[in-house]
Amino acid sequence: MSRAVIDADGHVAEPLDLFEKYADMPLNGRMPRVVKDDLGYDRWVIEGKLYPIPEGREIGPKLRYGVFRKGMLDASERLKDMDTEAIQTAVIFPSVALRFGWGIENPKLAVAASRAYNNFLLEYCSAAPQRLKGVAALPLQDPSGAAEELRRCVGKGMVAGFVPPH
Repeated sequence: MSRAVIDADGHVAEPLDLFEKYADMPLNGRMPRVVKDDLGYDRWVIEGKLYPIPEGREIGPKLRYGVFRKGMLDASERLKDMDTEAIQTAVIFPSVALRFGWGIENPKLAVAASRAYNNFLLEYCSAAPQRLKGVAALPLQDPSGAAEELRRCVGKGMVAGFVPPH
């Protein structure tokens, strides 16, 4: 008897053009953007704050965009990795967008940012919906907006939404 192997904590890398390509709501002049930090690493600037939040020298920014596997941005590459590792299904969470649901102060911006990320993830998972299962980013700053976004995403094939433990 064969056993199903499930990656229950897979992650994607949000593309650097996430908001230009996937935003479907107005960002009210608050378009997040990517900049190089003091060490030359890509970071998002959202409401004047850098994301991912610098972790410290030992862990540091080198664990971000510079080391992501191709499959974190390209679903066809992820499927190759999954085949190599005999993984039948992957449940996919964000990386930087983990902070959208609590790190963005403006509720309307949080809803727009979460939707942009979720639109990206829906497209990513559409490469193999039977194997790639998305988990929606929810804008907790707006509880009714979060519920609406969860309904939208589950209706389009995502399997859950996440609530950060912070």
